[in-house]
Amino acid sequence: MSPLLPLCAALGACLLGPLAGVLLALSAWLARWGARAALGLALLGLAGGARSPETLRASSRTGSAEPAGRDAAGPDAARLTARWEAQPGDRALLHTAAGPLFVDVAGDLPEIRAGTVGVALLRGSAKGRPRVVSFASSGARAGLWWARAREAVTERLGRLLRRSQRGLLIALLLGQRHEMHPASLVDARRTGTAHLLALSGLHVVLLARMLRGASQSLLLSGRGFECAGLGVFACLAGGRMSLWRATLGRLLARAGDVHGSGPGALHRLLSVAVLLAVWRPDGFALLGTQLSFLAVAGLLAMSRLLPGGVWQALAPAGAFLVTAPLAADIFGAVAPIGLLLTPLLVPALSALLGLGLLAVFLGLFGPACDSLLTALLAPLNDAVIWMLELFAQWAPAPLAPRPLPLPALLASGLVLAALLVLAQFRPERDRLLARAS
Repeated sequence: MSPLLPLCAALGACLLGPLAGVLLALSAWLARWGARAALGLALLGLAGGARSPETLRASSRTGSAEPAGRDAAGPDAARLTARWEAQPGDRALLHTAAGPLFVDVAGDLPEIRAGTVGVALLRGSAKGRPRVVSFASSGARAGLWWARAREAVTERLGRLLRRSQRGLLIALLLGQRHEMHPASLVDARRTGTAHLLALSGLHVVLLARMLRGASQSLLLSGRGFECAGLGVFACLAGGRMSLWRATLGRLLARAGDVHGSGPGALHRLLSVAVLLAVWRPDGFALLGTQLSFLAVAGLLAMSRLLPGGVWQALAPAGAFLVTAPLAADIFGAVAPIGLLLTPLLVPALSALLGLGLLAVFLGLFGPACDSLLTALLAPLNDAVIWMLELFAQWAPAPLAPRPLPLPALLASGLVLAALLVLAQFRPERDRLLARAS
């Protein structure tokens, strides 16, 4: 082992905590690389720690909270100097000196641009959250650049498509489903294809291919251009754990290509899990994160269990089997028909996603191509919605299994362990069959 490996682990322990140092060293060992991997993981961990909520609360200087006077705002109101960030629905996130604060937004409040710093007047709300009834901007804009970039992407799509059409494309590009028609969301859940609307490996693979093609056309460094583009997209889409899982896994695979050898897919997945446990430990409490990691692990385990060739088309069944206990416990039903319908929807969704990314990129150069992009995006978007409606009409009703006598997350873990154990016996079985023949 390289002597720099414990040094990098000690660096992580000093700056991120003792457990972080151990996890960074373990992650580097799982990746089967040396000190460079540990150093890179330590730097990524430091970057994540620098953006943790605790650090943001400690470093925020946007303003302070002070109660409003009775003559100005009333006894149940308060004024906050904060930075504005819009959220799905009639909500907003105020970044204050005391920390982030989720609030409701009054219906008659004018639209406020993300990153605007100003003084918010808050009153009590029946929902339990305070309600912003007015916001006096100070004229300054601050905050994370990707929050303002997401707003720009939404505005760009709003110029290309009607409000009733752009919801699906915003969900595919930014992972925000609040503008999708409720009927489309119900159709996606009924057909077992709702996972396609989550930002995950499909988006990363498609974007990586587009970036690689663009880099070859521009005679740029393919790996560097691809890695930079994926990092920007992950930040732009809101830094969801499922997207970071796919992005970091892709980056580890590309790094393995540079070194000529790299870890297997399961080792990469475990390395990413360890790294994200250091970077965003609270993220694994989210259902989307658990389903994302379990689905990929189940797919990889089933692919190891199945023989090669056309049999690999059955690998997604592993993702369904592993996630089914957890999904049934949370949602009350599972839709196995999604195994058949997902391959039918992926080509159309990939085309819509690729065209949407191209539309956002071309928007940097002006509106010259807007009419052509609208003519392509609108019918493709309507075709995907129509396919969802058609599948939902003919698909059988989702299954509603009985509750399990053990925790759902544990049941999913046991299914995954069973697939991995069976996969370990496959080489021995193949040798016995070859000897018998």
